[in-house]
Amino acid sequence: SVHDAKRVKDMFYVFVVFTLTISINLVTSEYLPCPVNSEPSELSEQPFADLNINILGLVFGQEALAKSIRDWEQITGAKVRMPRPAESESGLNAGTVLDLEREVSYYDGYIVGNQIMPTLAHGVHHHENNSVILELDSMVKNGEMLDWLGIHEVYRENISMYNSHIYSIPLDGDQFLLYYRRDLQERDGWEVPKTWDDLITVAELYENKDLNEDGVSDYAMCQPNTGDFSFYSLYAPLVGLLQTHPRYHPDVKDRIFPKRHSPYFNLTEDGLSPLVNNAAMRRNLKLMRRIYELGRSEKISNYASEKDILSGHELYRNGQCAFYYSFPSAGTNSIKNVTNNNETAFPYQHGRMGTSVLPGWTEYFDGESNTLKACTNTECPLSEALPINKTHSSYLTRASYFPNGGMGGIIN
Repeated sequence: SVHDAKRVKDMFYVFVVFTLTISINLVTSEYLPCPVNSEPSELSEQPFADLNINILGLVFGQEALAKSIRDWEQITGAKVRMPRPAESESGLNAGTVLDLEREVSYYDGYIVGNQIMPTLAHGVHHHENNSVILELDSMVKNGEMLDWLGIHEVYRENISMYNSHIYSIPLDGDQFLLYYRRDLQERDGWEVPKTWDDLITVAELYENKDLNEDGVSDYAMCQPNTGDFSFYSLYAPLVGLLQTHPRYHPDVKDRIFPKRHSPYFNLTEDGLSPLVNNAAMRRNLKLMRRIYELGRSEKISNYASEKDILSGHELYRNGQCAFYYSFPSAGTNSIKNVTNNNETAFPYQHGRMGTSVLPGWTEYFDGESNTLKACTNTECPLSEALPINKTHSSYLTRASYFPNGGMGGIIN
């Protein structure tokens, strides 16, 4: 009926408002309220008090979302239910596709990884070439609660858009950061490492030292080296050697070879070849071996789920390692979490955490000679000059690492 159609449209709008109010500050943290404008007047009388919305989400991050959901329910009067959250992102993606393929879906919206969003926007299986999720262009443009431009363009473009249209509201961004113990820096007087070699040099000061005053030797670095996260640990330093030119650089746009943009494949006139068996990877593997040793040669994952495997997140949050590079959640989980008794969950890390962009290199990979060469401001166009003496400088090049994309809210 016309009445039912209006209620469905209202429900769509309600969920958009929901996703907007729990979107994140995508520069330094995860699952924090996004920049919002003043609350729209039409929400002041709880016009959706009789609506229930079913959302398919992920177990990870649910606690962080709970308060935002309660706040939003008070504003609108509607109720949000997340009855069966998925245990993994692959399970979440599969469950989302399965529900959208049903003739009558159970869920009104989904919190999904950005990798699957283009597939859903394009259409799946018998919905091929016909989107199964709602285009949000007009809602974003007219949404009074969202400061859309307050979300970093990297996330707006890479999480939210497909074929120049908005289909997702960013909730989470996977930008890698370097975390360090600021109290150790202040006590011992070192600068935040600018190169990966600098990082090793400083980290060696804390090898096998007690870092949280419990009488037990700790970890100079607690970088994950097993499981899928080991891929991220490997590539976070490697991209700086391989990816010297941003995608907007004119030489990349004009496909002038062998300018370096991709960290995974070498694009040549002859096609694609994997960027694995080369001088950059060999240099990086030496770095990773030392990082592994600074982790006391123990098996470390991101969130340990198996016996005899440690959690890098837990080690860092408990003050047991000096350096760690990871997602923004490593920082926000360390300084924001409280227990059910409103006590600080990780007290040793409070007031002791430092955050920085990832270190870089003063070299770059030259594909033609399969060697590493010293950076210049021409070959490393975004590089920063590091004075060696009064007349000479080296050039530091960095590449930020955006490994897994992030999560976003979409509407059935």
